[in-house]
Amino acid sequence: LESTSNRSAFFVKIVLYLKINSTKMQIKKTQIKNILIQDLKQAEQIASQFTGGYSGSFSSAETFHKALVETISRFENGDDSAIDELWIWFAPTSHWDDFVGDANLGNRIFEHLKQLK
Repeated sequence: LESTSNRSAFFVKIVLYLKINSTKMQIKKTQIKNILIQDLKQAEQIASQFTGGYSGSFSSAETFHKALVETISRFENGDDSAIDELWIWFAPTSHWDDFVGDANLGNRIFEHLKQLK
């Protein structure tokens, strides 16, 4: 009986530990998303100042900016599939670098995206 009681108590401790860590991870993920959204909005403002150019599937900085605005909006509204698009766009030497070139902001965004992937 004591052995069963000890196992039950041990099991309860493990479950509580997992729930606490899961909650901590969710809080951290939410914090990363909030910071990422702020950085993305800054990136959107910067990207709006550029014209012309070409990068991959984007025929100009204007089309990149339009897609960026739409994707940020989707992400803000809970569509985590936007992470995959943003991941490609902000990867080093990708669209962000081609059109804007602010490596510090682009790398910071990319690091946040890596944490959410």
